[in-house]
Amino acid sequence: APPLSTGYTNDEVGRLATSFDRTISMLQQSLQRETLFTSDVSHELRTPLMVIKSSCDLLIEKNQLDDYSRQRINTISKAAREIQELVDAFLTLARGNATEQAGATLADIIQGDLKQWQQQSEAKGITFTLLDQTTPQEDQNKQFPVAMLRTVLNNLVRNAIHHTAEGEITLVIRPKGFQICDTGPGISPSDKQSIFKPFYRGESGSRNGLGLGLGLSLVHRICQREQWSITVSDNIPVGCCFSVILNN
Repeated sequence: APPLSTGYTNDEVGRLATSFDRTISMLQQSLQRETLFTSDVSHELRTPLMVIKSSCDLLIEKNQLDDYSRQRINTISKAAREIQELVDAFLTLARGNATEQAGATLADIIQGDLKQWQQQSEAKGITFTLLDQTTPQEDQNKQFPVAMLRTVLNNLVRNAIHHTAEGEITLVIRPKGFQICDTGPGISPSDKQSIFKPFYRGESGSRNGLGLGLGLSLVHRICQREQWSITVSDNIPVGCCFSVILNN
């Protein structure tokens, strides 16, 4: 942005205006660097991720692997795919404009990751349950951007698993979206006002040192961009629920 004016007088007001111009310029440069960094990193990561994914596919196709090796390579391939989708999500958010994205239904995206969520939950001794509250009469064929919706789902499920020591996690598919409920410690009323802010971890997150406080912030940014709504509420008798409405 151009300076407020030129030829400021050499007095207190003039020096204040000059300082203000300089500060605004530094802020704009910093924001531009952040935007370029996000775009550049997202763009440059695509090639090595593609190499990892294609190498895994080639190894699997050879049919010369034992079951253990095949399972490990499938895990690497799946992780590479998830990183690629995160990169796509970050790049789309950084660009801030309409970007063509691959689409899929909510049910298909959930089924693609359901087994992994169940395995992660079972490793902690908790139950992961999927409930479908839609009816055959309701149209569930609407497609959503895969990278965006999978990022939202994975972050919310990962959050629920991290903060649940015992009990269960329930993912409910609803006619216009979904809800994820856990039996963790819950979220205090004061934290509910700030959990979507970057780097905010709340009381439980600060105590156990889990995460950086960026997952829910990313989820919120994606929901804003896609015009989805996300809300948090208490799970009775214990825990919390995140509800996402997709069909705004």
